[in-house]
Amino acid sequence: MTEFYPPVKERENEDLMGIAISSKGDWQEEIVKQAIEELLKRGITSEQIEQTKENFEALKKEEEVKRQKQLEKNEKESYKTGEIILIILISPLILLGKSYGMAGLSLDALKEENFKIKYKQRLFSLIFGIVLWIIFFRLAI
Repeated sequence: MTEFYPPVKERENEDLMGIAISSKGDWQEEIVKQAIEELLKRGITSEQIEQTKENFEALKKEEEVKRQKQLEKNEKESYKTGEIILIILISPLILLGKSYGMAGLSLDALKEENFKIKYKQRLFSLIFGIVLWIIFFRLAI
């Protein structure tokens, strides 16, 4: 029998339950087997383990449904005029990574979170802002 650190016998019931109900590939089969055996020794029935796994799976599905709904909602969201103006004004700072969160999510984060309209608005605002700053500095010299 393989020994794990910390040893299975020394782990809390909650830790063992997490291992026992984990998805395939999250833990080695050997530790999953040992965790289930240890839970059974501690008086937790296989029905309780199975019920916990079902509850966990239901919770995961519920969270995925919420996530999908949020992504669908994000798709239609857009910036307000003031936010666009702010992005244009601080576009050099944003592109240098020095905006300190004043202008919200990065382009990558907007894309990842399915903000299609915001992504296009931000990209256009950044380009427009850089062009304006270049023109401003050329005229100032």
